[in-house]
Amino acid sequence: EGLSATFDLKGSDRLKFFVTPGYFIIDEIKGTKDDPAMMVFQPGMTWAINDKLTLKMAGTYYDFKNIKGNDMTTDHTKGSNSKDADGLWMYDLNSTAFDAEVGVKIGSFIESASIFGNYVKSEADSDNTGWLAGVKFGNEKVSEFGKWQAVYNYRNLEKDAWAEWMPDSDFYSGKTGVKGGEFELTFGLSKNVTFGLDYYMSAPIDNPNKRDETLMQGDLVIKF
Repeated sequence: EGLSATFDLKGSDRLKFFVTPGYFIIDEIKGTKDDPAMMVFQPGMTWAINDKLTLKMAGTYYDFKNIKGNDMTTDHTKGSNSKDADGLWMYDLNSTAFDAEVGVKIGSFIESASIFGNYVKSEADSDNTGWLAGVKFGNEKVSEFGKWQAVYNYRNLEKDAWAEWMPDSDFYSGKTGVKGGEFELTFGLSKNVTFGLDYYMSAPIDNPNKRDETLMQGDLVIKF
């Protein structure tokens, strides 16, 4: 449950700014008004440097409420964030993140390509950083037959860099304290119909007793 909105501001024909605030209820606990929640504030910009080169950047602050000292119920527990002897969260995990992407229009078979990255750091005392870097190429939008797009990224997410119920649930069951890569290929079958293959290669960062994991996933998407 929550609410967010994006406000746009045009600086020039090539430069645009945006601000996205948000507030979300993470869990509802019977008998208390202090439900776990998350406030978000994200300013950013899109800059068309020239007709072919584009830069996108954004910074985000995540302010978690009533996480520390809470058990967050079994529905939210993945067993990867730090907890005390009673099984309660040790940190609120307030986090600051930075995202950037540089894209270039190429034309012909590969219409465009881009490199992108993300960095996040939480308030935890240790194991508190995460990063992701990747490359994307193909068509800018896959919306008709013959259009395609390929994406590869590699990530390293320490165990207390991010709340454990929020990462991609297909990457090592959504846990933190993991690293690895993801390759995704999407192909247009017809207008507004796409088929995609997603291949994950993931592993724990510091626990050699847990096995590596690979996952192949297929997605048929029909948009109305």
